[in-house]
Amino acid sequence: MSGVSRGVTLVCLLLALMTGYGAMARAQSPLPTTTVQDTVYNASGAPVSGTVLVSWTDFTTASGAVIPAGTTSATIETNGALSIALAPNAGATPIGSYYTATFHLSDGTTSRQYWIVPVTVPGGGPAKLSAIQSQVLPTSVAMQTVSKAYVDHAIAAAVTGTPADTTSVYVLKTGDTMTGPLVLPADPVSPNQAADKNYVDENVTAIASGVGGKVSLLPSVTQAVSQPSGTELDVNKLNGELYASQYLSGAGNNGIGNALASADCASGCDVKVQPTYTGNDGANAAGMPSNAVVIDQRGGAEVRTTLNPLAPRAAENVSESVTQTSTLSAVQLQQARPGALGVAGYTATMTENALTGGSNQYPQGIETPPYFKNTYGVLQLTGVYNTQGQHVQFGNALSCYGVGDCLAGGQFITTSGGYRDNADEGAHPFDLQISEDLHVFTGTCTSGCMTGATSLYVTPSSGSQTQGDGRFLIDTNPAKTISSGQLTGGVFGTSNGYLPFGEATFTGTSFPVSVFLATSQAAVSQPANMAPGTVTLAINTSGVPAGYATSTTALPASGVACVADGGGGNSDTPNFEMANYTVVDGSHISLTLNKVHEAGATVAVGGLCGYGIEQTVDTRYGIRQLWPVVGSLSAKSLYYAESGMSLLGNHGAGSTSAYLNQSFPIASVTRASGVVTVNMGGSPIYDLTGLTLNVAGVADASYNGSFQVSMTGPNTFTYNSAGADGTSSGGTLSYVTGGYVLYPLAEVLSVFNPANKQVDGTLTLGANTVAWASGDTVEEPHYYKAQTYADTELITQYEPRPTQFVSAGKTYAGLMGVGARGWQITNATPANFYFGAGGSYNVPDDAYVVSGPWGNDFEVDAGASAVMRVHCNLYGCGRWDSSYQLFDLDAVSGGQDYLTYSPQSRTAAWDVGGISYSFSPQAFTAPTINVGTLNATTINGPVKASSLATNAVVNTAAFQHFHVTMCITTSGAGNWCDATATFPVAEPDTSYALVCMLNSSTGPATNAQASLSYYAPTTTTVNLRMSNVGPAPNSGVADCTLIHD
Repeated sequence: MSGVSRGVTLVCLLLALMTGYGAMARAQSPLPTTTVQDTVYNASGAPVSGTVLVSWTDFTTASGAVIPAGTTSATIETNGALSIALAPNAGATPIGSYYTATFHLSDGTTSRQYWIVPVTVPGGGPAKLSAIQSQVLPTSVAMQTVSKAYVDHAIAAAVTGTPADTTSVYVLKTGDTMTGPLVLPADPVSPNQAADKNYVDENVTAIASGVGGKVSLLPSVTQAVSQPSGTELDVNKLNGELYASQYLSGAGNNGIGNALASADCASGCDVKVQPTYTGNDGANAAGMPSNAVVIDQRGGAEVRTTLNPLAPRAAENVSESVTQTSTLSAVQLQQARPGALGVAGYTATMTENALTGGSNQYPQGIETPPYFKNTYGVLQLTGVYNTQGQHVQFGNALSCYGVGDCLAGGQFITTSGGYRDNADEGAHPFDLQISEDLHVFTGTCTSGCMTGATSLYVTPSSGSQTQGDGRFLIDTNPAKTISSGQLTGGVFGTSNGYLPFGEATFTGTSFPVSVFLATSQAAVSQPANMAPGTVTLAINTSGVPAGYATSTTALPASGVACVADGGGGNSDTPNFEMANYTVVDGSHISLTLNKVHEAGATVAVGGLCGYGIEQTVDTRYGIRQLWPVVGSLSAKSLYYAESGMSLLGNHGAGSTSAYLNQSFPIASVTRASGVVTVNMGGSPIYDLTGLTLNVAGVADASYNGSFQVSMTGPNTFTYNSAGADGTSSGGTLSYVTGGYVLYPLAEVLSVFNPANKQVDGTLTLGANTVAWASGDTVEEPHYYKAQTYADTELITQYEPRPTQFVSAGKTYAGLMGVGARGWQITNATPANFYFGAGGSYNVPDDAYVVSGPWGNDFEVDAGASAVMRVHCNLYGCGRWDSSYQLFDLDAVSGGQDYLTYSPQSRTAAWDVGGISYSFSPQAFTAPTINVGTLNATTINGPVKASSLATNAVVNTAAFQHFHVTMCITTSGAGNWCDATATFPVAEPDTSYALVCMLNSSTGPATNAQASLSYYAPTTTTVNLRMSNVGPAPNSGVADCTLIHD
């Protein structure tokens, strides 16, 4: 079954004049009819509803029944079903009688057919449209035959201008008056054809049949359109809104695109996609004019897509802006909403009710699940920013001028769901992940690939859609890169005085040399454009750094130059770019610039200008750090725009690079059982354990080669090497990470394809000298300077704080137990990236910093087990360099004191003013100890009498200890006691001190000290007198100890 066609084609007709019937014959009995029954389809093959109007002129059926002229209609149901009963006109007279069927379909189309309805249908059943329809007049009308005499007579009459039957005259072309009806061959099909009564009647009938449902253009009362159930009121354009369903064509699925591409949307429009829209097409920026919006309401959602929307009266490119002004008081709200508590004024509220249908299982340890667990939420923001600028995903500006709380946000989480399945993370307020993207845009140059091209198409190989403005595109074809020789060192500020460039030096290279100039005036922005555009700048003709030219004579007349700020101290942002130039004269140069440059900017031409350099040791996870080269100073050195990070060939204490170049003389080398021990003549700055070092020049060549080493002390290494046991000397131990690659490069100015309004691999480049070629592999590395910050809050207040504490932090409530950690900072970088663990990077600086004046930096309640639990560092607990400082304290005059702990010996040491006081399981070691009371079981070694203060007491079993009975005198304040003591003398010619304490039974104990010097090789009797023993009477026993030097 074919569908209804939308067009009507006329054929040329030869018509005979016919006279009308006088009176209409009336049937005396029911007339047999034939049922026409079929399904009507639209052009896309879908059933379509509507109405068919059928009209006819007088005719007599083959059975003799007279059928007067008339019209009828039938409804085409929503499933396309059509059924109508008609008198058969096949074989009727006049010959060629037919029905005219006009279709008015719900998709807005109108078409016409001509039907010849048979008396019976072959095979029985109703007649089908395909069997009865014709889209031109039936051939029986056009092909009626006449005699030759009739034709000859008609021709003669036409030539003479007289009627053939002499009963009437022709209507003259110049105008005439008719005395009878004019019968036309058919309804008109073009604007200038005459319309017959049938055509007028059909259209008047069609209009009349729906005139009650028409919307008046000049209404005097309210109008309402009431569509029957299952039907729609369809329009293609209403109040400036276009409806996608009315712009469908062909096979469909194109209504949205057709509406956007139509003249109705040339200067912007709203395209509505109704819920009943059957197409599966969607909005695409490629087919949208600026200021257009598509509102898709399919599936119960409302999805808006816009291109370059402009907020009214505001300099903003914003898709939707909502402004609410609240003036409603609590009283007014109570009146409007009885029972309301306070005024809650929100510009927008959103609620998600997830009631059923969820799944949380993700058994990844058992199988590969077909889908992830359900995710529910109220708001999802996605931003993709391929162009330059400040990218703020969610801006929140809050100004509170009235009294009351002021919160930028409030989040309240209540949970009882539990932690059950794989990939569950429990309840936590934020997953805030900040990371440098691991994707890198790479591809193959496909079109536009020629030397110096500024517009390329790159077929992506990886990282599609991650390309961005402002970065550099490099040609990675190995035939176009430079990597011979070795990077040996680097400095900041260059060897020719201060410049905001890093300088890198090499061996084994023969770079072409650049011509360097310095400008003497700034290149500033234009009034409405930040880019300076084409400007003529004077160059410095004196006072330039060594190696710089003072005239343009060495430059080609025109070409591409590298430009970077220099001389003004703008080291962090050198504004590097490549620009087309033309020499104006010996002291002026014309440049076409995209960036502002200060006076003193460097202009480099030739050499390595146009290259970027990768230090291969710093390439991690497939991400290169690629620096733009300003120019080559010599065959073995270059300047690069380091932006305050001079890392090429440089590894200072604060360097973030893994570059290292160290070499040490070997004092001796010994092999025992396949293990070689190297004693160096110097000590390396870093622990090189785990690195592969080169041993060369040892007298016994069996020790030479490259080996992974372990440091066993500040200047000793070991490595495994098979060979005979023995010793040797001489040679060096070295480690150099000097690999590099120079790539031809160009700055990417735009990644947007204006033809299809997409990011698809089309790249607009700045001026360059790259020999792009079709098939070259290319890459857009990450920008070489990146800073990734964690969350930082800035809190400013000028009024004094209230008396209660105000703080930031976390409070844990409910029931906390084992497994909870209040705060954790983790460096998840693998340890083998760092010195001492197999790498050559410095560890990061500080995990936690408190700065500024505070009463207390820390206030803590002691933990149940410890205030601090300190684990060993990345070297472990048993290495020679496992020691770490618990405290590093600033001291006067720039000094520092330390508390160091050595887990390998379990020793803690205070280094104060350069003097060490250590505690170990064996002893407390100190150069000087001042104590009030020293209680000791054993004192090893001599104690000098001069070290003891007056009235000091020493109780120890290390020295002679005895009791004497003292007699007490009563001579007032000068009381003294005398006694005689006998004890062995250990050494002759020694100064002794005798310390006694009087243990009195009648008075207070008194300390007394006697100092005596004598020479006696054996037993000695000593007369003692203890003065100031206290008021009399006083007696008792004195405990005395002999101490010698």
